[in-house]
Amino acid sequence: MTPSPTYIHYRVQWKVLGPESPGQRFEREQFQKFFEDLNANREFSGYDDFSYRPDRCELAKARGSAPQGGQAFSKVVYADDALSIVEEWTDESTRDFAQKLKIVLDCWFGCFAQTLAVVQSCVVRAITTPAHFDDSRHFLGHAVLGLEKALGSRMQGPLYKVGFTLGCQRVQGKIPMNFECAASSWRDNRSVWLEVRADTPLAEPLNAARHDQAETLFGRCTEFLENELLQLLLYYNGKDHDSDSGATP
Repeated sequence: MTPSPTYIHYRVQWKVLGPESPGQRFEREQFQKFFEDLNANREFSGYDDFSYRPDRCELAKARGSAPQGGQAFSKVVYADDALSIVEEWTDESTRDFAQKLKIVLDCWFGCFAQTLAVVQSCVVRAITTPAHFDDSRHFLGHAVLGLEKALGSRMQGPLYKVGFTLGCQRVQGKIPMNFECAASSWRDNRSVWLEVRADTPLAEPLNAARHDQAETLFGRCTEFLENELLQLLLYYNGKDHDSDSGATP
């Protein structure tokens, strides 16, 4: 198992309240100013696809086709009283993305100072590869879950996907953070796909005067993926198993 995962997806969202919540709307000119302020930062250069509807505003940058299929893109979106920043098939480090979170909120509150961010959610996804298993379905089904015999005798044919989901809560200070994590075999049946989702109510709303903790939940998600979920898989990857078998579960 590679000790450092390859991140492929980041998404952070803030639930936004304002004088007209719920169903808050902003004028096109306000969003154009917000996106112009973002574009003035090097981190957001090249975001050139601007779209506006009263219920959805988006600034995006397409980055071509991803190496394993799908579209690689970067987006900043406001819809349904929520502000989101998304990196699909990202080529950015976690540090660079955390910096972008700060810039987004700086620009947002510079244009929409009357709003508050009250709930934050985050999704991170990554890929890693077992070191001693040719097939990630075999690794997860046999080494991690111990289901090899049951799968072979009870399932009427091979599986194209094997994985598990876990849920838990962690507390930072006095603030509960709810985590859901998943691990499953990836499309190539060689790699393992990892996902961590988290959400938390903010102890104090983020606003124009206070939004210096924009990256906290994102940091906790990457820490959870690397220090808990990945370490769990590394434990089983290092155990003595018959790894020479590439048989599917």
